[in-house]
Amino acid sequence: MKTFITILIGIITLMSINNYAQNSDFNLENLKAPSMPSATIIGTQVNDLNSPKSMKDLETAIFTNYLNSGQSLTVPNNYALEINPFMLSGMKNFDYRSYLNNEPVENMWRNLSLSIATTNKFLTKDSVFTNAVGLSVRTIILNGEPSKKVSDAFLLALNQNTDMLKLNVLVRQLIRRCLKDTALKYSTKNLGYCVICQFEKEKFTDDKGNPLTGSDLEEKKKLIEPEEAVIKSIFGKMDENTPEDKAAEEFDNIYKQGVSSPVLRNLREELAGVKTNRYGLRWDINWALALNYPTNDFNYSIVPRWGAWSNFSYQSEDMESFTFIALGRFIINNDNYINNYQPLDGNFATGNIYDLGLKIKYDLEKFSMSIEYLYRLNTNKLKVIVNGEEYSRTIKDDTRKYVININYNLSDDIILSYNIGKDFGGISQSHGDLISGLSINFGFGDLKASDLIKK
Repeated sequence: MKTFITILIGIITLMSINNYAQNSDFNLENLKAPSMPSATIIGTQVNDLNSPKSMKDLETAIFTNYLNSGQSLTVPNNYALEINPFMLSGMKNFDYRSYLNNEPVENMWRNLSLSIATTNKFLTKDSVFTNAVGLSVRTIILNGEPSKKVSDAFLLALNQNTDMLKLNVLVRQLIRRCLKDTALKYSTKNLGYCVICQFEKEKFTDDKGNPLTGSDLEEKKKLIEPEEAVIKSIFGKMDENTPEDKAAEEFDNIYKQGVSSPVLRNLREELAGVKTNRYGLRWDINWALALNYPTNDFNYSIVPRWGAWSNFSYQSEDMESFTFIALGRFIINNDNYINNYQPLDGNFATGNIYDLGLKIKYDLEKFSMSIEYLYRLNTNKLKVIVNGEEYSRTIKDDTRKYVININYNLSDDIILSYNIGKDFGGISQSHGDLISGLSINFGFGDLKASDLIKK
């Protein structure tokens, strides 16, 4: 226990120093509690219902669980790792407009995650612990919507910033064009007049280069008046003695300081608002497979079970501290594995499993707490051999599971979780039903605001 605490404190300290050293930018999404399907399928993760994960390049989790109150807490032996191919690919053509969208096809690619979990505490026949690996794929189909107020304010600021950048590029081009005019006697005042004239020629023509007339011209004049005012203001601030070859550079400096920098600051303020929760329905799907090495020989393995499930979560703007989650899941058990390695007597066979679950989660700044309930529909088979003949009958073995989960975000990149509850019981249960787990989750490759501002 002391060794585990020492390791834990050391890792947290190093990660926290790294986090504070990079606080000039902000992460869009905080790390969530560990929720890797690969860990669920091999039983190293206590909680089953989870909110959609945050977008990280890579996540790693360490689990320390015990099956009953007689086992002591030791150095962790259960690990999981998850990667997001989209985040690792460089997020091509992905900006804040894309981030705000909630399109199923785009969501599935951007949130696709692959994970692997390992344990050396996988229970087999005669209470023998063996090695096992969990493999999983998961993604998000529906990802909710940000607050309309937040998204509208952001899009307005983004458009203003884009317009200012375009205007800056255009004026620099016009300055170079005017300076090539040998008939122009150079002075800052003359240059400014030339640029305004060229600007109006650019703006007062249609897509085919024909001059605008009538109502189209009047409407366009109203639209470009603010831009003309900006150009005139900047040329009015430029030094009359500015050398000809420095005119574009001085315009650019004054423009950035007085125009684009304030707009960019406003944009960044609005971007911070995008970090708020997504509201409405969120839907993720999971598939996982367990791979067991019953003899602890790497050359021999068997699949004891595989499963697929969906989490449906809902969060309202009116009750944003609460998240409601529902789970639907089926797990297919391998009869061949059960017959040879299941830790039960030979007169029993475990059937396939169907789970239904509900969870309520409460968030308060860095702290969160949840309660989950699962109902397992389980039909098993009892066998008996009489005079060499095998007879069997099915029995209903429905059971329930309850878990209380407590999480604390030590930083944007580290979250500590503790779970305690009652495990599934029934005829298939070969140990006590008290479950408890301590886990720590690390996130790497954060989705930062600066990553999504197109340069």
